[in-house]
Amino acid sequence: GYDALNEPGEGYIGMDDLASIQTVVEKGALPTPLQSMTLGMGIPQEVGIWDIGFLGPKQIGKRMLNPNCERAWLKGFDCIWKQHGVWDVDSQGQPRLLRPDYFAKVNGREVDFHRDYYIPFLNRFAREIREIQPDAILFVEHGFRSHGPVWTENDAPNIVYAPHWYDGVVLMMKSFNSFLNYDRDLKKLVIGAGNIRRSFSQQMRNKKIHAEKHMGNPPTLLGEIGIAFDLNKKKAHRTGDFSEQ
Repeated sequence: GYDALNEPGEGYIGMDDLASIQTVVEKGALPTPLQSMTLGMGIPQEVGIWDIGFLGPKQIGKRMLNPNCERAWLKGFDCIWKQHGVWDVDSQGQPRLLRPDYFAKVNGREVDFHRDYYIPFLNRFAREIREIQPDAILFVEHGFRSHGPVWTENDAPNIVYAPHWYDGVVLMMKSFNSFLNYDRDLKKLVIGAGNIRRSFSQQMRNKKIHAEKHMGNPPTLLGEIGIAFDLNKKKAHRTGDFSEQ
């Protein structure tokens, strides 16, 4: 079988407010999409610095990014989204947002990343592959800002739903706490080893439930699962003992 894209990200597609933080992981410097565009044009921006603790994400400070006014664009060229009228600068040279929902609507119609872009691409991908290998399986996964796509009988047959699952707390904190964790599906803390184990099980089961309800019940395969390699300040790299992983 063939997997077309690894963790396909939506980018800006579907964002209805480019002036608000749009992210999956609230960690580090977090500019808004508008700030990202203006930073690329060489306009310094003060952005929030975030970190994640066991009580959830919080802003821990601010920092001025791109103080040297470096540009991502060639001299004489503007940001492509500025050219498209998404934003502009005022008389003081400060950015102002003109079309906050530019990436959420096309010709007045709200767009959906999966329905309008990802699934049509996968159907075309499967069609091209199967011209050479008619019995090829199509592995379907998704990014982190959404659950899996809604698959219908009009879409490519012979698929396998192949989402990824990780213990997000271990990935972010680089250590394992058997008493405290976080359920990403329910967006709440989980306390106690037994509850954590059940939460992990349910989060993985939810992948299968999605396939049953929204994809015609194809086989479900966890395409990625694992443990951070650099736990506890990369202790295993110094000792060669990966038993904690």
